[in-house]
Amino acid sequence: MANTFSVPAKEIRWLTDCAFPRYNKRKVNIEVTDKVSFYNTFWDGGSKNEYIAVKLESGETATLDRGSSPWNAVAEGKTVQLEPGVAIVEKPCFCGKDMPLRVYLHPSNVTEKLLSAKTEK
Repeated sequence: MANTFSVPAKEIRWLTDCAFPRYNKRKVNIEVTDKVSFYNTFWDGGSKNEYIAVKLESGETATLDRGSSPWNAVAEGKTVQLEPGVAIVEKPCFCGKDMPLRVYLHPSNVTEKLLSAKTEK
């Protein structure tokens, strides 16, 4: 079962900037879980979700392979195990409006150090 809470965006900006550097909302939703499901990976009625994986140690990113069209969406509806050391950052857009980012974190990665501003980056 996932545990979700919100934090001010500035507390985790070092992580969200790796995935979506232009994000400018004031809060970020964090979901502590060991699984992530991908959905709405293509535009549908003005809504869409984008997903980017971030290595917590280095800030390296990887973009979700969605496929070339909604008819062959390879990630749509898939659930993956979230590995320790990796976060998945979801950027939801609902009816054309950007919503707060959602950061999926493995339970072993939720620490005080992670949630404090990283000054060395």
